[in-house]
Amino acid sequence: MNLKKEEKLEVINTLFINLSCILIFLGSVLLSNQVIYIDTFSYILYFILFASIILLIINRINLKKYILIILLAIFGLISTLLSGNIVSCLIGSLYRKEGYIVILSYLSLFIVASLVKNNKNKELIINVILMLGIINVVYGLLQFLKIIDINTLYPKSFLGNANSFGAICTLYVGLSFGLYIFSKRKLYIIYLIMSTIGLIISGCMGCYLGFVSIILSIIIYIVYLIYKKQKVKSYIIKIIILFLCVLPIYLFSSHNRQRINKDVKSVINQVVDIMNGNMSNDFGNNRVEIWSKTLSVAPNYLIHGIGIDRFHYALDNGNFQTSNGLYVDKAHNEYLQILITEGIFALISYLIFLGWVIKNVLKNTKYSYVYISLLLAIIGYLVQAFFGISVTRVTPYLYIIMGLANNCDKNKKSIVSKTSV
Repeated sequence: MNLKKEEKLEVINTLFINLSCILIFLGSVLLSNQVIYIDTFSYILYFILFASIILLIINRINLKKYILIILLAIFGLISTLLSGNIVSCLIGSLYRKEGYIVILSYLSLFIVASLVKNNKNKELIINVILMLGIINVVYGLLQFLKIIDINTLYPKSFLGNANSFGAICTLYVGLSFGLYIFSKRKLYIIYLIMSTIGLIISGCMGCYLGFVSIILSIIIYIVYLIYKKQKVKSYIIKIIILFLCVLPIYLFSSHNRQRINKDVKSVINQVVDIMNGNMSNDFGNNRVEIWSKTLSVAPNYLIHGIGIDRFHYALDNGNFQTSNGLYVDKAHNEYLQILITEGIFALISYLIFLGWVIKNVLKNTKYSYVYISLLLAIIGYLVQAFFGISVTRVTPYLYIIMGLANNCDKNKKSIVSKTSV
């Protein structure tokens, strides 16, 4: 492939990912305002899948590089075909619509994003995601301040659920944190503060843990740089400035909505109980109860699962209720969700896939701070995924971020210590 054609494809791939991000965001806005319904939103992802396939053909991709993606698609297909309700698995459940076709759209977005090699184009895509994130957070903040009325305890912005709002803010925080700490652009502190505000007001405890994992990852990396005898004074100053900004935001949020403090204290007490060997079913809003029930039925669906987006049928044929009276249609743990719906081989493939992505992005961090940002976003999301669920308005961004992290422009050997303040 000649150089000019490569450059044109780079532009097309970058443009496609940006347009996909915008389309998904606009779909979320329309869906949250009931201008469209979940079925119509799914059509957006179907269109992205169709366009992605055309783009992948044009790019003449080497499928051998994506064997793990192919395995995920194959195990998903097996689960669909053996589910007993192929149509339901293809399009998804009534209220979720996260069926096999949608999952294929995630995988296709990953591959296209991995074709974006230039670090400047990766950063452009990150900026597009974060600019859309600002709108999400502002709308969520208006809900939090009761300027816009909602019927939920915590704001949900355009995501339909406070936990989903927190999950996407975890991605925003990871991306903006890396850019703020390691790049020269002071503008990124605005992204980071707004993203952190969104995460705090979401009231999602799992996402708070995701935030903690991002902080710990930054600290570990700075310790590593100190070990390598690199200058880290500017990074430490930036972190101190961030905490000076975030602390009053948290104090204001928890004062204005005292339930945040109650939830945080409750989680801390529950963690202490677990460390003392006492674990109750109501931990994490009955998550332990849901996980226990899920694991008890897992042997029944170990090989190929019950079918994509058919989790609720695995628990008492859709009639399972938690002790607080809530019906459950998701495992509230993305890894258990895959185990029950697609089987053990799909889960193993997914975990290997995540390990492969993380391994590649770790290798790429020496080339640009962009990869550090992508890594932080991935870590934050995967931690909160232990307590959360995959949703069609959030998960596409995760796969785009993992795709961007999985490829590197090795012509731009910009070591972190040389590209940051």
